Formats: sequence, C-alpha cells, structure tokens
Amino acid sequence: MIIIYIPSIYTGAKIVRDRPFSSYLSSRGGWSWEIFIKSFVISLFVVLIFTAYDFAFTGSRFNSSLPIYIIILTILIAPFQCFAEELLFRGFLMQTVGSWICVPIVAIVIQAIIFAYLHSYNLIALLSIVCTGTIFGLIAWYSKGLEISTAMHSANNILSALTISLSTTITYGIQRK
Repeated sequence: MIIIYIPSIYTGAKIVRDRPFSSYLSSRGGWSWEIFIKSFVISLFVVLIFTAYDFAFTGSRFNSSLPIYIIILTILIAPFQCFAEELLFRGFLMQTVGSWICVPIVAIVIQAIIFAYLHSYNLIALLSIVCTGTIFGLIAWYSKGLEISTAMHSANNILSALTISLSTTITYGIQRK
C-alpha cells in the first residue's frame, strides 16, 4: 500500500508543475545510484554488526523454518517500501513544510513525528522512530538528497524484518514463542 506514494507524488508533481519530480529526490540534479549503493553497503554492514551483537548477547536463536521465497521477497520489496516512505516524508512533506516555515529543524521534527505516528507501535518504539525519522531527515537535508536516508532505511528494514522472521526471540521488548 505504501508503494502507491511513488506514483501519487509523481502524478501530483506533473499536475501541479511547480517543480520537477526529481527535485523531491535530490537538489543535486536527480537520483545518484552511486551514493545509494555505497550508503546501502555501509549501512547494511553497520546494521549487521548490531544485529550480530544482539543475537550473540541476548540469547536469540534462529528459526530456520521461514520459506526462502519470503526472505527473497523481503530483500526485494523492502527497498521500494523504504523509498516510498522517504519520498513522502523527507522528499515531499519535509520540503513542503520547510518551504512554509523556513526553519529546517522544525520541518525535520514535524516530518519525524508524523512518520512515527503512522507506525503503530508502543510508546518506546514510537520514540525510537521519532529519533530515526529525525536522523533520516537531518541526513536528507545535509546531503541534499534521499539516497543516503533511503539506503539506511532499507538496510534497517530488511535486517529488522529478517531478524524478526528468523528468530525465536528478539530484543526491543518483543518476545516470540
């Protein structure tokens, strides 16, 4: 369902014609695959280290009964979902609010709060998502594009989904039986 954001924002940009669609992706003249791939590899490595630490010191165990097609679908679909969220929250919402307010940190915090609100988790997880949304917003603002935040978001979501799916017990206060 989230993936509908991509054609919706594209179509809206074409109808309104106030700016090109690519400006929602980057102020550097369009999407840079080089930046995205480098950022994704680095982010994946960092998240893997934290995930390995989590498994090593929390007593989590792997549950290998997950069908391989679920693993493949997760790896293929998660980046599109993350791109759609980044496009909506950091590409469209943060830039639009920022153009109204002209104070970047306010726009960054507003989009982070809305980003967290649309994730239905407990209070601690929501605070974590506000922090993550703020970090992604700062990165998108500082780097002048969505490539790095999308790469980080994708690496996090892929490994989080696989960790939850492949483990019998995970951290963050969630217990699986």
